[in-house]
This record gives sequence, C-alpha cells and structure tokens, in this order.
Amino acid sequence: MFRLIHKTILKTTFALFLIGVFFPASTVLAANSASADKIKAAYIYQLTQFVTWPDTTLSQNTHFNICILDQDRISKELDPLHQHVIGRQSIKISYPKTINTVNDCNILYIATTKKQNLQAILANTRTWPMLTVSSIPDFTAMGGGIGFVIFDNKVRLEINRAPARQAGIKISAKLLEIASLVRNKTPGKAQP
Repeated sequence: MFRLIHKTILKTTFALFLIGVFFPASTVLAANSASADKIKAAYIYQLTQFVTWPDTTLSQNTHFNICILDQDRISKELDPLHQHVIGRQSIKISYPKTINTVNDCNILYIATTKKQNLQAILANTRTWPMLTVSSIPDFTAMGGGIGFVIFDNKVRLEINRAPARQAGIKISAKLLEIASLVRNKTPGKAQP
C-alpha cells in the first residue's frame, strides 16, 4: 500500500514539476491553437532532455537537427529554437523539401498537411535514428513516435515506443510516465 501511494506521489510530483518548470501556468491550458502550438514547440525542445539518441548519430552531426516536414502553425513556434544549445550542439531548424533529405534529422516534426503521405514517410524513416513527432490525429497508432493530442483542453503526449526502439532511440521512463498513452505498436502488427 505504501509503495503504491509513494509511486503515485512521485508520478504526480514529477508531472507537476515538468509542467510547472517548462510551461508557465498561464500556458498550460490550450485555450486556443496559438498557445497550443507554443506548448507543442516547448515540448519538442524538452524532448531532447528525455530522449537518448545513438552516440554515433550525435557525434556525426555538428548540430542537433530538428527538421520540419512541410509547414503548419507550429513551424513558426519552432524557429526561435534555432541556435539554442543542447549539450555541446546547437540546434539547427531545417525545412527539408522531400523525405529523401531528412536522414540527418534527430527530430522530424511531420506537419498535419502530410497526413495523406504519412505511411510512406514513416516507412522511409523507420530505421533512421530519428524521433518522429506530429499533431496528426492517431499518429502513434499509425506507427509514429510521439503524437500531440488535446485532452481536457491541454496538450498531452502519446508515445509509441516501437519506432523509437527500431531506430535505436531510448525514451526516458520519466517521459513515459507523463504520457497520456504509451503504445508498443509496430506498423502493420496488432497492438499488444
């Protein structure tokens, strides 16, 4: 009983810590799409603290590459991250024109405008050491890595661990704890 209470208190405290530190109280509610986009951009930046890429990937790149495949409202919120520093690397925001030019991305944000091509995009990037992120509905169910959803007027994360594992990326247990849904679904296979 004590262990269950202790775990619940730790989980709640950690979630409140993340929300309180990384997102000012006034922006936690996603009352409109502009504030939701700012929160999503802040989440993408914070993902870098809770996700581990293969050492070879980070040592090969001079920058930490956040790529945005096509433009949507979140694009302008990510632009200010350009040149912020993560560890020893500065962030580079880029806008690749095709899926063939995203192979050096650490995080690939797939705009909602790419929903029709999502399966092809995910199939082409499946084994590359990159974390796929999107606001496309049911993104994780379709095989994406981290999806943003609005629940109770708040931005939440859905995480699919299978594509990250396939790409050699490790997602922190702390991040998994605050996700509203965690999947282990490989595209084309039934959900366990």
